[in-house]
Amino acid sequence: MSRKKNQKVVIADEELKPTVLYTIKERKTNFIGLILLVGLFVAVIYFLPEAYDMYDKYRKEKQGIPVLNNKKPQGNTVDDNPGSEEEVKYEFSNTLKISNDDITLNSFNFGNNTLSFIITNNKNTNESYKDKNYYLEIYNDSDVLVKRIKIAEDVLSANGTQSYSYQINATTISYLYLKEIKKENYATVTLNENSEKVATIVCKNNEETLTYTFNNKELVTIKDEVSFSNTINNYSERVTNYRSLYEKYRGYDLTNIGVGEMFGTFTFNIEMDLSKVNVANFSNNNYYAAKTSADVVNFEVEARGYSCS
Repeated sequence: MSRKKNQKVVIADEELKPTVLYTIKERKTNFIGLILLVGLFVAVIYFLPEAYDMYDKYRKEKQGIPVLNNKKPQGNTVDDNPGSEEEVKYEFSNTLKISNDDITLNSFNFGNNTLSFIITNNKNTNESYKDKNYYLEIYNDSDVLVKRIKIAEDVLSANGTQSYSYQINATTISYLYLKEIKKENYATVTLNENSEKVATIVCKNNEETLTYTFNNKELVTIKDEVSFSNTINNYSERVTNYRSLYEKYRGYDLTNIGVGEMFGTFTFNIEMDLSKVNVANFSNNNYYAAKTSADVVNFEVEARGYSCS
């Protein structure tokens, strides 16, 4: 039997080497993409509050909720409450209702350049809010003032209502503000005084001309001239009213008073020296006491629909 030869096993005299199973290649970072991603994140954080405000404003306007407006409207405006950061801005509609502790305005309608609405006295007693100086400001869609109206100057019965209408030189109305404007915040008017510090302000509408004379910027005389045609619908009624005023006023110490009809036109005129008469005896909001400032006369009479210069 032959003998099996043993194989010689040779072990290599080398250090152990690691075996590579898979190679992972390092991915290069896209630097521009990283910048865009960071920029998008920052933009979302920055504009998120503004986007929410825009949505909230849209929601409130659709629901008829007053919008708090922190920006002052542009145009011919008056800062009636210095230091106030918010004003309530109402979107105009026929269903709009504006209310405070004293009065409520509703039943709005605008057409043929005429704005009409109803004022309700919220108190259980007869009230006149003339001294509160409530104004309704009317703006277009560019936040430019088109009209300022002085309201609630009549005596309103307890919880009573009264209708009003005003001529508005605008084709559309977008927003309304109800404001109480203090006299000290009225706009300042510049008078063309003569050498004796005398000046006049003339205020006109379609039927009436009011001439106010000032001495050293204080009111001293008023002249009122009214003229209207017999073609108006309520001609007879108005003639009767002015004749009644003539009979009542001529008993006062007036500079001049007159009434008459000629060629289908009725006229009424009155002139008073305010040092001799008490304007409380006259039922006319456009008649002011002696020494009233030009700023008050100009601002308030214009807010009643007159053009003053």
